[in-house]
Amino acid sequence: MKALCETCLKYPICKPKKEIFCPDICDWLLKDNCMGDEERVKRINHFEKFYGKELSIISRAIIKFKKQKDQFSCSIIKNY
Repeated sequence: MKALCETCLKYPICKPKKEIFCPDICDWLLKDNCMGDEERVKRINHFEKFYGKELSIISRAIIKFKKQKDQFSCSIIKNY
């Protein structure tokens, strides 16, 4: 499993940000029709390890990171 941003040239620019706008990676994280909850959790965990940050909110185009790690899962907001 590889996150799209592992090959994206914008990655070094996005890493220090508190939030990123990237519809492609949001689609990769949230695809409903192709995977179940278990696969979604695997992708989110992989993405968090790759970025070294925990996700706070995922929407259709924006990802917000937590200021500090905690025991809570991220919120998924589906904007259609």
